[in-house]
Amino acid sequence: MLLEKRGGKETLFVVEAKSDTSHKSLAKHKLLYPILGISGSVPKGIEIVPVYIKIKTSQLGIHYHIVECSIPDPRLQIVAYDELEIKKYTHLILDLESIVI
Repeated sequence: MLLEKRGGKETLFVVEAKSDTSHKSLAKHKLLYPILGISGSVPKGIEIVPVYIKIKTSQLGIHYHIVECSIPDPRLQIVAYDELEIKKYTHLILDLESIVI
């Protein structure tokens, strides 16, 4: 979890990160369960944002697949598993040759 301001508003990012070689789909429960577990302790003025990160390596470098998701506010209503939706996907590549040790 990471608490940061985004757009001047406090936001709690709940992050699930994996290092893997497969292209398996997002395990929604790995994001939803922690959010449901802590939501009662998060003040209502703080937005809760689920984020999934998968890191892989290839000949091109280190790939960061970052998926920002959204869910209805669990402090206001019961949230179902299928309500977790992908909001934004970003793919970044860190060139291994650019890393100086």
